[in-house]
Amino acid sequence: MRKLDAYILKRMVFSFILLDLAYRYFSSALFHDLSGAVIPFTSLDLLYIGFHILGFPQKLMTPPLGIIFDLLLILSAIISIFKVEWRWPTIACGLLLFIYMIVFNSYTNHHYHSLIGVILMTVPFYFKSEKSMSLSWQSVRYYFIFIFVSASLWKLFRGAIFDGDHMVAILKEQHLLSLADNSNVFIEYLISHSHMSQLLFISAFTCQFLFVFGLFSRKFDFILLILLLIFMTMNLIVMHVFSFELMILGLTLIFTPIVRKNPV
Repeated sequence: MRKLDAYILKRMVFSFILLDLAYRYFSSALFHDLSGAVIPFTSLDLLYIGFHILGFPQKLMTPPLGIIFDLLLILSAIISIFKVEWRWPTIACGLLLFIYMIVFNSYTNHHYHSLIGVILMTVPFYFKSEKSMSLSWQSVRYYFIFIFVSASLWKLFRGAIFDGDHMVAILKEQHLLSLADNSNVFIEYLISHSHMSQLLFISAFTCQFLFVFGLFSRKFDFILLILLLIFMTMNLIVMHVFSFELMILGLTLIFTPIVRKNPV
């Protein structure tokens, strides 16, 4: 694992966050574009229920507060890039992203997980000392590995990899609209050839399970990075799921931060 100046790493992380916010802006996914949402979905998640009891999401769905929140979120990311030695905008950005995730998930009626990676990558830069920063950076790395390993174990213990029609059912649900108008030849082929679709499913399971080696050694990190890119690419091609926000966690497989006295 290569050591890299913490200020450079911080600029890389928050430049990614700013790019993500730009993507969400042009996708009409920031609060000023969601002000018309009225029906939240909390599920049985106590954190979401607590937020709605306190009234935060409802207030942020009003146009003035939604616009102010968006501006503060974008501004905190920009300041974190240009004033890397300041920690308060970094902490503010992480907190605002966390609130954004809860409210966005509530009013889009689905609890997306991709923003968790972005939020976690802000945490190491809350600390001033190299020891604390490095420890939290490695903690994020282990959590990243846990995401993939736990996903593979979920498939294993539920018996999904032994069910020859499991991937077919997933594809039918995921691509319902394109299947209805016969516009997706590739997916139709996978559905009609269940052995091929199940092979892809087992390949995804294997790719995720191999991350378990990262729990015991860092010497496999480059291989894990390649597996990450393969998994994300195939997920985009087969499932049409673009989880680019989770890819920021791949930095923990490449670099480790070192602290210098002056920003670079």
